[in-house]
Amino acid sequence: MSMTELILRAARELGIESKVHVLEDHQPNPPVSVIEGTHVVQSRMDVRWLMDSGLGHVKTILSDMHRRANNN
Repeated sequence: MSMTELILRAARELGIESKVHVLEDHQPNPPVSVIEGTHVVQSRMDVRWLMDSGLGHVKTILSDMHRRANNN
């Protein structure tokens, strides 16, 4: 599975897949955006976090990004 697929799988499990966008720039830490309305929160996803089969850290980061996008 690609990094993008793993990130989107975590987003799908959180119910926010349509709000998450991954720019696959072939770097070890792909940039990720969470868009809520007109608000965007961006971060890079550390490739090490994708090694966890449950994607726990990725889900935490995405959830936090979504919360921040909602609060802006």
